[in-house]
Amino acid sequence: MKKVILFAIITFAFLTISVSAQKDVSVKFPKGSYEKTLSGMVQGRGYIDYIFKVDEYHFIDVTLKSTNKSVKFTITNPQNAAMKKGRNVRTFSGDSGSGGNFMVRVFVDGSSQRVMKYKLRIAAFLGT
Repeated sequence: MKKVILFAIITFAFLTISVSAQKDVSVKFPKGSYEKTLSGMVQGRGYIDYIFKVDEYHFIDVTLKSTNKSVKFTITNPQNAAMKKGRNVRTFSGDSGSGGNFMVRVFVDGSSQRVMKYKLRIAAFLGT
């Protein structure tokens, strides 16, 4: 009976750790620049949210590079709606509109349990 309880506790702990693979990362652009490249890893159903602030009328450009084509992202606006042509993609370019906090969620499109590395470039600048 003790073995069954111990097994249940270990299984629950493992599942809790696996589910909590999600995290938020606040992106701060270096002073005088509106571009930043970040490296990360994502696995299975996990995801990482990159949150960054953009002023109104800025143009946003996001590029994801990974050797695995299953690694993708979705970008959402301050109202938490996916940007037009910004769902399940590897590149995005578009207008920020009114500005505010945007989010790029990097994830694996599929059910692979392999750890997949990526580089994410986020840029925001005044449009012309």
